[in-house]
Amino acid sequence: IKWDEDAGAGTPVTLKVDEHGFYLHWIDQNKEIDLLDISTIRDTRTGKQAKIPKDPKLRQVVAMGSQDTLEEKTVTICCGSDFV
Repeated sequence: IKWDEDAGAGTPVTLKVDEHGFYLHWIDQNKEIDLLDISTIRDTRTGKQAKIPKDPKLRQVVAMGSQDTLEEKTVTICCGSDFV
């Protein structure tokens, strides 16, 4: 599930890395593809450091699937320019 805190909605996606390891791409149920150049990734977080949804309804949607805790199956990817 790909989710955006601002949008408040989760979208089921399939996440993959291209065969050469340059791009991260995900495909939603409508076959729409989003692409991310891996060189723009600043940070990745898993487990307790990963960001989980604050909205209880969105958290319930994202938590569906396996019996693992939400933290165990969440990956946060931070990308783009860092203007700090």
